[in-house]
Formats: sequence, C-alpha cells, structure tokens
Amino acid sequence: MAVNSKRITLKRTRPNPLFQRWLQELQDEAKLELNNLEYSLDEAISSLSKYPLPLESGAECAILKGFDNKLCSFLDKRLQAYTSSNRLDNNSSKVTSTTLPELEPIDISSKKAKNNSITKDDFEQQSARNILKCTKLTTDVPCGTDDLSDNEVQEVQEVPSQSNVLKGSRKDYCSNLIQANYSSLSPELEKSLRGRERKLKYKPIYKSGSYAIVMGLWEHSIVNSKQGISKMDLLELAHKYIESSMKNASDALHNLLWANMNNLVSKGLVTRKNGETPVFKLTKLGIKTAKVLYKEYKIREKPKVTNSKQPEEEDCDGSKNNVPINSRNRIDTCNTEVEEVVEFEAGSYDIILFVDVKETSGLAKKNDPLMLQMKKYPNLQHEFRSLSVGDFAWIARHRLSKEELVLPYIVERKRMDDFANSIKDGRYHEQKFRLKKSKAKVVYLVENYDSKYVGLPYQTLMQGLVNTRIRDEIQVHRTDSLAATVRFLAILTMKIINEYQNCSVKGHHKMAEGDMLMTFNYFKKALVKNKPLSLKCTFIKMLLQLRGLTADKAVAITNEYGTPKLLMDAYENCDKKKGELLLANIKGKSKRNVGPRVSKKLYKLFTLRELT
Repeated sequence: MAVNSKRITLKRTRPNPLFQRWLQELQDEAKLELNNLEYSLDEAISSLSKYPLPLESGAECAILKGFDNKLCSFLDKRLQAYTSSNRLDNNSSKVTSTTLPELEPIDISSKKAKNNSITKDDFEQQSARNILKCTKLTTDVPCGTDDLSDNEVQEVQEVPSQSNVLKGSRKDYCSNLIQANYSSLSPELEKSLRGRERKLKYKPIYKSGSYAIVMGLWEHSIVNSKQGISKMDLLELAHKYIESSMKNASDALHNLLWANMNNLVSKGLVTRKNGETPVFKLTKLGIKTAKVLYKEYKIREKPKVTNSKQPEEEDCDGSKNNVPINSRNRIDTCNTEVEEVVEFEAGSYDIILFVDVKETSGLAKKNDPLMLQMKKYPNLQHEFRSLSVGDFAWIARHRLSKEELVLPYIVERKRMDDFANSIKDGRYHEQKFRLKKSKAKVVYLVENYDSKYVGLPYQTLMQGLVNTRIRDEIQVHRTDSLAATVRFLAILTMKIINEYQNCSVKGHHKMAEGDMLMTFNYFKKALVKNKPLSLKCTFIKMLLQLRGLTADKAVAITNEYGTPKLLMDAYENCDKKKGELLLANIKGKSKRNVGPRVSKKLYKLFTLRELT
C-alpha cells in the first residue's frame, strides 16, 4: 500500500531583514524630500522581499530587479558600518544581511531528568536565550509582560539562576530577569548580547518623519498624559520637528509624515485608538524613546505646558474677553500656553522668510515662476508654509529649541487683476482688517504688469491704493514684474537680518505687544480667516460691507455699541434727526470721525422695517 507523502519546504519569511529595513528607511526619506528615488526603490524592495535566499553583500543584490550600482554600493556601506559597530571577538560569526541569529533554546528539564546536572555552557546558553527573549518582549511590547500569554511568561520563568531573581510586578519581570541572567554570562558572550539588545531597540532618525511624530506626541503627553491626540492636531505639533528642507507643501508634508505612523505603531512606540476620530498616544516605551532623543539631540527647551487658567479669547480689536470653560470651539482657537517669555539671545537664531504655499502653482512643479525666481537668490533662506494672513512673513527660529517667533513684518502681494477682484468681492477690506490686527508693519505690494484689462477703471484701482496708504496707514509698494517682487523681498530680508543681527528677541503665546513678539503657532491660530467669531467680530464684518465704512471706523462703532441690539436700542431712544447723526462724531484710532454720511446709512439700515 503506497503511503502518500508531502514534501515540507521551510522558507525564511524575511531572508534579508537588514537590507529591507535600510531600503525602507531610504524610501521614507525620499518621500519626505519629494524625491523621485521613492518610485525606483519600490521595485527594489519588492524584488528583495520575494528573493528566498540570504544575501551576503550589497553587490550580490545586483542580480535582482531595481538594483543599480549606486544602490548596491549604498547597501555595502551600510553593512560595513553595521558590522563594525557590532563586531564581536575573533570567534564570532560574520554579520550578513540577516540579523544575528538567536540562540537555540535548550531543554533544561530533560537534562535534569538524565543526569540531574546542568553544564556551565548549557546554563550560559539558556541564560543568553532568555535575555534575548526578554529584551525583545520588553521592547516590542511597551507595557512589559502584561500583554503576554501565561505560556510565554511561564517559559521565561523556567530560567535557572544562581542569584535570586528580583521580585516585582509582571511589568518589571522581564527587565529584572535580564539583569539577573547577565551576571551568569562570560564577558565575551555578555558583550555579544549587549550589542544584540541595543539593536532590538528602535530609535527614529533625527528630523525624520518618525522623529517628528514621536516628539509631537511627547509634547502633547506633557500637557495631557491621559488623553490621546487627533491626526490634525498631532501634525501641527510634529511640523516643527521635521527637517527644514522638507517643509514645503503643507498637504504633501502631512501625507508623507503620516506614512511613518504605522511603523511607530508596529514598533510599539505609539498606540492607536480607533473611533469616529482616531486618537494616538505614546506608550511607555515611546515616552522613554522621546526622552532619549531629547537628551541626545540637545533640544534646549521642553514643550511648554498649557496654562490651567481660564482661557481668554482675543477679540477683533485686540482686547480680551473671558471665555466659559465649556466653550470648546473658542478654546481651541485661542488656547494660550504658560505665560512664559521666550527669549532668543543675539546670534542664537536664524531669520527665515516664510512664503505662503498658496502663492505657488504647486511645489511639485519645477517650473513654478515664483520658485524659479527665488532660486536666483541662493543666500535667501526661505521656506514654503501655510500663512493665515499675508503672503510673506519673517520669523526668528532658535537653532536649538526650534521655537519660532514672528517678526513684525508682513507683505501682502497683489497682482493688479487680483487687486481689482478683491475690491469687487469685498476681500479688500477684510484682508486689510486682518493685516492690521496682526500689529505688524504691513507692506501692500502690487505688481503692475498686465494691468490693462482687470475689470475696473485704472483710476479706481489707484484710488484704492491711495486709501490703503493714507487712510489705513499701510505702506504701499509697486513693482513691474515678479522678478522685481522677489528682488524687493531679498533686499527687505537683508535689511531685517541687519536690524536684528546683534539683538535679542522676546516673545510669548499672545498677540504682539511692543517688543514682545508672538509665536508662530499663535500667529496661525489667532489670525486664521475662518476661525469661530465672537459676536463683536461678526458685527464688525457686517459693518464692513457698507461702502465708505473702514475697519478703523467699524471697530470704533463696536467699541461704543458692541452688538446690533445695543445699537438698535439706542436708535429707538432718539428721534430721526438725532439718530441719523448718532454715530457721526465717533472717532477711531486714526482720530477720524465716522462722518454723517455713514451714520445716516447705518441709521437707515437698522431702523427701516422693510428694505427695498
């Protein structure tokens, strides 16, 4: 009778884990730098993962699809560096693309049954095996042995030891057992295992996407150690920890940065809680890793703790109103940090020009006109970021802490056709209002080229610029081309650098006051266009829709009558003649009266029962 037999084939799931990991790291860097190398590495990683045999060197990878000479040379250099850092004594085995093999377990119970004795070599090998196992468990499972099965814990507990195993909770068991077993090893074997233990611990590369996420989560954990954080809030925190050369397109950066999250979850540094809005949180191992990164890369300041006092909302005119603690939306937009003064000493910070990403036609396009012009000035240090107000701004960034303060200079750029459209659709007044609210020195920059047919008479456009300069007290600068605009920005940048060259700067997480600057994070939140508005802000925006009513006059009116109801009540308590001139003599900061014409318009608007 024939016996059916099956051939059993043993295949390595990852024959070349080191090469795969290094290629994956290289691909992650290429993604963050928007490099085309990302797509060629896809093919190399795919072919390497399908190859069933271990490779001894990078040169051997040349037989696989997607590997050229440069990539093979890169792997050889990484392997050489890895080998030198993990070199053991002369009797140790050669390091290849496979990880150092774990020691095979020895069945101690069977040896006890045979001769009731354990040799020294058996004891060392068993101790070494369990050190490797415990190290892997304590690094891969962030909460120690709490998540292990009883069988796994029992297997660890079967290790004999000449010294007493330290007693403690199950969380501390593995780490205590590692130290107990190290005392039983020879110096050579201990040195080997120490190296393997270090390699089991994952540490993100400085300024990489994983590094930024870990540091952003750590900053959040200092503020609130029990609650997780959503994706968008986390990306805002992580943004400042990323390499400056990668801070180009905001949306693209978010997508590429987020590609590292799955890796951090698999490494046990981050936990993800799924729901309608998934939240993320550092594990104990993640917090420990973040502290190591903090010390190693010498970030001078720890993230600031959120102020526990009742938050305040900054009103449209710069004043502050107390906000009820349950007003969730307003707290999010005007949340303040500890009232600590951030001070940069002279020479400890760089001045960088921030360009609004909306000023480009797409940072992935190499022929973008603005980017091409900026490249003509290699010494002009600039970055593309999302600005809540203005198109160009200058910030001071500390070289160690990476804290960012907004310098009091903002440029709003308008082509003549865009300037005409902003007048027609009402953006003209709204933008000037937010620019003045920033309390910065604003330059209204207008490019005159191609301005023959813009939808409004040339005289109307010039009148708008005159009003901006005289009435709104905003500096107006005109250029005849994009090249002239960039040249103006380069000159202005040099003047700002010279002005602050030997000066220290101070700032806080509030609106700028005098010499106190505002942080860039607060700048984004406080001046955002679509943030939830207070009643007073809404009233001001209503008033700005009337022709002839400037932002300065609107603020002055709302200082006297903070809501439409208060104004309507005042009209009801006076006759028509007095009501028409009720607001005429109210003065704004520019000391100009609202005027009888505007006052009559407002009286008519708020008293007529039927508008025709």
